[in-house]
Amino acid sequence: MVEWRTVPGPRGLAEALEFAALSGPFDPASALTAVDRKSREARAEVASALAKACDTNPDQSNRWLMLASQRQQTLRRLADSGELQPAIGRRRAADPDDRTRDLLDALTGEGQFSFDRVEAALGTAAREWLVRLTTVLDWAGGFADAGSLLEPSRTAMKRLERTERRKDVLSLPFVGRDRELGQLMSRLAAAPGKEVRGVFLSGPPGVGKSALLEQVIARHIDEHGSVVVRLDFDRAGLDVTDLRMLTMEVARQITDRVIDGTEQLATARLQTAGYREDAESVVETRRAFPAALGREIARTVGVARRPLLVVVDTLESLQARGATHLDQLFAWLQQLADHGVADMAVLVAGRAAPSPEFRRVVGKPLALEGLAEFAALEFTERLSVLPADRPVVVDRAAGIPLAIKLAADIVRTDGVKALPAGRPNAKLASALLYRILLSRIDDDVLRRLAHPGLIVRRISADLLRDVIAPAVGLPRLADGEARSLFDALALQHWLVEIDPADPSFVRHRSDIRRDLLPLIYEDKPALCAKIDREATRWFAARGDRESQVDALYHRLQQLRRNTTRPAVSEDLARSLDAATLEELPDSARVLVRQIAGEFSGVAQSRAVGLGASDDPRLVRELVNILAKSDWAEGRSLVDRYANTGSLDPRSRLADAVRAFWWRAGQWYDANWLLRERDRLGGDDADIGELEPVLAVARMEMRGEYGRAAKLLGDPKALLERTPLRSSATSVSRYGGLAFRLRKASPDILAAFELEEAPDPVSLAFDRWTYDPPAPWNAHSVEFAHRRLMSVGPTFRGPARPWVETQTMASLTPYAGVVVNLAQGDRRLSTLAREAAQTLLGGHHSPLALADEITVTSSVGIDIEPIAAIANAGLLAEWAEALGFVLEHPNLRSVGRAADNWRRTMAGDWRYGRPPRGWRPRGIDEVLAARIDRHRASHDPVTLAFLQLAAWVPHVGSGEDVWDLIRRRAPGALESASMARREGGTEAAAAKLRRYRIPTAFVPSVITLIEVG
Repeated sequence: MVEWRTVPGPRGLAEALEFAALSGPFDPASALTAVDRKSREARAEVASALAKACDTNPDQSNRWLMLASQRQQTLRRLADSGELQPAIGRRRAADPDDRTRDLLDALTGEGQFSFDRVEAALGTAAREWLVRLTTVLDWAGGFADAGSLLEPSRTAMKRLERTERRKDVLSLPFVGRDRELGQLMSRLAAAPGKEVRGVFLSGPPGVGKSALLEQVIARHIDEHGSVVVRLDFDRAGLDVTDLRMLTMEVARQITDRVIDGTEQLATARLQTAGYREDAESVVETRRAFPAALGREIARTVGVARRPLLVVVDTLESLQARGATHLDQLFAWLQQLADHGVADMAVLVAGRAAPSPEFRRVVGKPLALEGLAEFAALEFTERLSVLPADRPVVVDRAAGIPLAIKLAADIVRTDGVKALPAGRPNAKLASALLYRILLSRIDDDVLRRLAHPGLIVRRISADLLRDVIAPAVGLPRLADGEARSLFDALALQHWLVEIDPADPSFVRHRSDIRRDLLPLIYEDKPALCAKIDREATRWFAARGDRESQVDALYHRLQQLRRNTTRPAVSEDLARSLDAATLEELPDSARVLVRQIAGEFSGVAQSRAVGLGASDDPRLVRELVNILAKSDWAEGRSLVDRYANTGSLDPRSRLADAVRAFWWRAGQWYDANWLLRERDRLGGDDADIGELEPVLAVARMEMRGEYGRAAKLLGDPKALLERTPLRSSATSVSRYGGLAFRLRKASPDILAAFELEEAPDPVSLAFDRWTYDPPAPWNAHSVEFAHRRLMSVGPTFRGPARPWVETQTMASLTPYAGVVVNLAQGDRRLSTLAREAAQTLLGGHHSPLALADEITVTSSVGIDIEPIAAIANAGLLAEWAEALGFVLEHPNLRSVGRAADNWRRTMAGDWRYGRPPRGWRPRGIDEVLAARIDRHRASHDPVTLAFLQLAAWVPHVGSGEDVWDLIRRRAPGALESASMARREGGTEAAAAKLRRYRIPTAFVPSVITLIEVG
């Protein structure tokens, strides 16, 4: 049984975590009751630790909400210690709010959240209750009595939504698009080729694109029984760089739509969702395609015998996130196809076609224009326009569906003579007709309010009274008069619609706003600025989240005249969808997308290289890309402008480029640019002023490549003036920097956030600073064994020390770096998959040299192959060997750093002078044991060639690899041969390493040197 109160951290943290895990959104002060109230320092320390486990701004209030992973971890600890039920009792006694009571009821299976009542409600409950239910069950996870009904509750909610959507589609007037409908259906039905391609529908606002899209989807379902997957990139949580979440979203929608036979898919999705980095992988898994889930998706739709229709609406939202995101989307769809999703069609829609280089994935667009005359006439008939008036309506509306609706409204009430005298420009038709409609409003006051009122995103009676009326020069309205005007405005259905989130407000119809808002800002700039200014204050004074979004919207509109940059929170920036962004001025769109971590387009608009100026906007762009780990987008940006010969290595922009290269795995490039900085006299005095991601990257580089003496002279002060403690990556937390920090200050690593995975740096110090070396920590050994067995090999013990040391290499922090590098060089992933077969299976596997490890004849890799190699503890040797063979400077650079770490873990300290008690070694413990196993073999030459081929199977036979080594490094072989004669095999191995012969090849090379 685990003792709950032994949770690492400051005193009172365990109680604070318990309170947060058993609460909905909560006041953080309420969670600190166990902390000494007289000690500000103690309360601040606990609050800081608690904040790391929470979303500190979930609903734009002062409340916090515990992150899902942290909640599950805390509930697990409580349950394992037997404290969960007593803790629930304590929380019930602490005056819980309604959402917290829901959570506690779900955990205990009481009231409306008992299994039976939840199950009974799924078929009859309203959507509001289902939203409440799924939220609470999601919080409680597997600890809820009805936890197994979470997915069914989500399915029930989605079915209600689909039913409502279907009713809406069928109720829409749809005429005149039979030709386009037939073309789209024909293109979608075309036999799929080896490469996934899309069918693209483009058209300006108001032309009827959305109606046609819905008709195509409905027809596809009727004719083919399609499983429709909608990818809405207006959602902040949907990201083409997160392949894991994207694939899970597809699995979720398929589970919702395919009624029977989805149990295995639901299970596979939950397993993918629960994929734990600390237990089963050494890399951050979001960027890796979940192969097992992809195959299960293919199996499910294959068994159902239903094609998959993937719909991507509002393409501009996807493109706004990055110039490469469309390409990344289709690369991911191709992976789905490669894993067995054979019958798949892709329908993409947007206002304008993507750039020509993407035609290969979406083909020639079907551009939607105004309705043909016969179709427009049929549309007017449906709108109850008299036959004699229909041709005039069609002509004055220029065939635009929105304009036809407006013209029909005018003709039905005021007659055809109220229309313009001649056919207007198609782009201006809607605006002209809108003004005519405004002019027919009988109430003079309402008419004066309605036109400038279009500036305001949402309108209520109070806003008419407090903002719009004063802006147009009207005396202050009485409350009753304001309400009467608002009610009259709400009846203008051609102009406004009730806000579904708050019926006390109306919204202008989006199609009206899109076309007409720019014209109003041009006509009356001073009045518009005044309304935006007053609307900002009015909405900001309200407490609800939607009003805060409104306040931000109107503050950003003020950038049309006032260039002072507003303060914008990332959370609110992400709340502005693509349609709303299109209403803002260019400068506001750039600002919002940068703050939200999306592609702003700044870099694309620059006509000069990176070095021309230290553009802070471009620095911000790169920082956002780093925060999103969007390596493809970052490479596109940096490669486009990376004329680094003119880049000042001491500039902030150079720091951003270096940090990107570093995190993307381009370590040779990053280290070169850092050396250039040092040559020009740059130092690290500015490191506390850098953005956290830039500062941490430079500190990691110092840790891996030395030149760190001044930086690490006072480690405690360094942690106080830099963001390392809160922003450390796996490389800084567990790599070369961590070894150097631990040497400089033995207790320094305790300042970092603790994780469940073992800390390899502390483990290495605990073993190697004793003589003789201490045994490895038993819990950590078990953890490493699980990682090894997760990729196929089995383990039987007890094991010799060198075998345990070999398995501890699976704790490497460098696998994610190699995965990132492989995203920019796809051949690395291909070669990794080939190598995984030889390294993890069969008699040629290096793991087979340890009698305690059993390998099978064949290997099935369900995770990213680089991660699989790392789980087996072989990443460093493989990366260095492949980098040598390919003459790949970035891979060699990462591989050497990873091998320095592996050698240090195996007793051969590689970061300057060894710490006190750490005995210097000629070669590390594992390499020495492998050399001995080679020499003891009954056929060492055959084994040597087998091993050489196992590391880099794409080269060919072991003899081919040996020939390559002899061509590349004759001097190293000659020096090693001489060292062997004078000092033995250990001296020869040390000489080969000094010549940078990859560690993976050293045992075989020594064997082959000995036989001549």
